[in-house]
Amino acid sequence: MNETSLEAYRYGRTNKQFSKQAAQVLDNLNLYGPGTRAELARRTGFKLSAICGRVNELITIGVVEDKYKVPDPDTLRNVWVVSVKEEGV
Repeated sequence: MNETSLEAYRYGRTNKQFSKQAAQVLDNLNLYGPGTRAELARRTGFKLSAICGRVNELITIGVVEDKYKVPDPDTLRNVWVVSVKEEGV
């Protein structure tokens, strides 16, 4: 876990800026690296709709960002890869 994301995590949890599920998504990104929303759903066990909401929550706070697009192997549509932001909150 990089120091910036650790600071953001602590800040968000102590100020109750994001939910427990959002914290789990952030932890997953820190542990396993960037991924699409579908990959995050598989890795966390959450429903895709829950992941989309939590990722949007974390993007709004400024902790994660959509980095680049890749083709989804199931739908062949381009989807965003989500990652933890490198700079501070």
